[in-house]
Amino acid sequence: MLYILQMSNSSKAIELKLLGYTYAQIGKELGVSRQYAQQLVRPPRAIYELVKARAAGRCEECHDTVQNGHVHHKGGNGEDFNDVPNLTYLCLSCHTTIHHQGKIKTPKQEAPKIKIEREGAMTGPELRAIRDSHRWTQLEMSKKLDIHPITLSRYEGMVQIPRVIELAVKRLSSEAA
Repeated sequence: MLYILQMSNSSKAIELKLLGYTYAQIGKELGVSRQYAQQLVRPPRAIYELVKARAAGRCEECHDTVQNGHVHHKGGNGEDFNDVPNLTYLCLSCHTTIHHQGKIKTPKQEAPKIKIEREGAMTGPELRAIRDSHRWTQLEMSKKLDIHPITLSRYEGMVQIPRVIELAVKRLSSEAA
C-alpha cells in the first residue's frame, strides 16, 4: 500500500477503486468527501466528450437520446481505466440498472407482455415497457407525466411505483392507444 502514497490523488483513488473500495472508503482513506472521491475516479471532461460523441449522444444500451449521460467503466486496470475503449455512455436508468442488478434490458430483448388492467401495483420494469411500447424517450414521458426525467428513471428501477404515477401512466397509455 506504500506505493499508493506516492501517486496523485486521482491515481490513488483509481487504484483503491480497482481494489474494491467504495467511494466512502476511498474518501476516508484520502481524507476527502465521498463525492470528491467519486470525482477523482471520473474520466477527464475531454474523455467524457469523446465517449459521448462516439455514442452520438445516445445511451449505448437502450439507445435513448441522453442530455447528460453517465460514463460507465467496463472494467480495466489502472493503466486503461479511463481510456475511451473501457468506457460506455449510459442513461441514468441503464447505469443504475447495471450497478444494482448487474444486467441491462437492451432493445434486442422483447418487452414483457403488459396487462394494464390488473390488481396490484405497477412495477418499474412494466413502466419502462410501456414507455418502450409507445417509443417515448425518458424526456418525452417525463414531460407527459410532469415529473423530472431523473425521477422517471428512478421509478423505472423500482419494484413498485407510486399509485399516482401508475394512474397517470395508465391514462397516458389509453390516450395514446
